[in-house]
Amino acid sequence: MTKKLALILGVLLLSLTSIHDAKAADVASKVSGDANIVSAIANKRRVDFVEGSGMVVVKLLPDDLNGLEHQKWVVRLSNGALMQAVYNLDMCEHVPLKVGDVVSMGGQFIWTNQGALLHWLHFDPRQNRPDGYVELNGKVYCGDGQRHK
Repeated sequence: MTKKLALILGVLLLSLTSIHDAKAADVASKVSGDANIVSAIANKRRVDFVEGSGMVVVKLLPDDLNGLEHQKWVVRLSNGALMQAVYNLDMCEHVPLKVGDVVSMGGQFIWTNQGALLHWLHFDPRQNRPDGYVELNGKVYCGDGQRHK
């Protein structure tokens, strides 16, 4: 009975994960352009969840290894504006970015004293906001609610 229950739970967990992965990939593929992020930058106001696509990686920054580890990079938007992305490595696998890569992202936008920043590029364990993500070459990173370490 225990093996049968474990098998059933395993199949159920796998199917739920696959459904969630498909939803995250579907959401990422439906984002068209970066107009909402361009607008957030123009307004210099926080947006709890915003998405954009077609953003070009122009600079890879050193990973922040103090406290919670974060991967950082800078993207250029369609209007030429730059925005820093901050991605939580304690919750997600490293995104294999290169300068010139084109990404889609969803997360929380904030304006800082250093300019535009997009963070919460991962699932929200408290479920207070839509799950963030980074999409590169058709693969969605950390929008699936799974820890990838």
